[in-house]
Amino acid sequence: MKEKTKNWIDKVKQTKEKRKSQVCKVYELKFDKSHLSKEKLVYLNQLFLEAKWLYNSILSSEDIFKFDVKNKKVVVLDKDKNKIERELKVLSSQMRQAVHQKIGYAVKALSTKKKKGKQKEVGRLKFKSQINSIVLNQFGITYRIENEKYIFIQGFKKHFKVLGFKQIPENAEFANATLVRKCSEY
Repeated sequence: MKEKTKNWIDKVKQTKEKRKSQVCKVYELKFDKSHLSKEKLVYLNQLFLEAKWLYNSILSSEDIFKFDVKNKKVVVLDKDKNKIERELKVLSSQMRQAVHQKIGYAVKALSTKKKKGKQKEVGRLKFKSQINSIVLNQFGITYRIENEKYIFIQGFKKHFKVLGFKQIPENAEFANATLVRKCSEY
């Protein structure tokens, strides 16, 4: 075995051992609304809008599992059912992958329900008029924390002031995050 492969296997084993002693917790932080400029609000609204466009475009494709999320252009239907091509300018590649993955999980869950004999409960995925959550998969890349007050989100040059950092212990290890929109709060 190559030295590189052995090092990788050792790191995986160390990580598995470390995970056994860790406790998984979820913390909810809130963007400080008083520090959200018009530019930041436009960015956040555009992020959720583009996530909706992508979600609906994936659902309208022939095979959702073979949809190319690398493509930055999606076809959406307007209110009169006319096809319009839109460009994804704000939604990063990892966020696009997360939206695609979310649909895949939903389809597999529906399939499992159907196999268990709950055909009456199983429908199909429907087009969304609004998306209210976007998964930020990788700490340090899709999002990062700076000096316990600010969060940077991939694709935006300015930081967001966040409230609630005091609840997180100093030695906490971060995994993924989810950006959620509730009413006009983030």
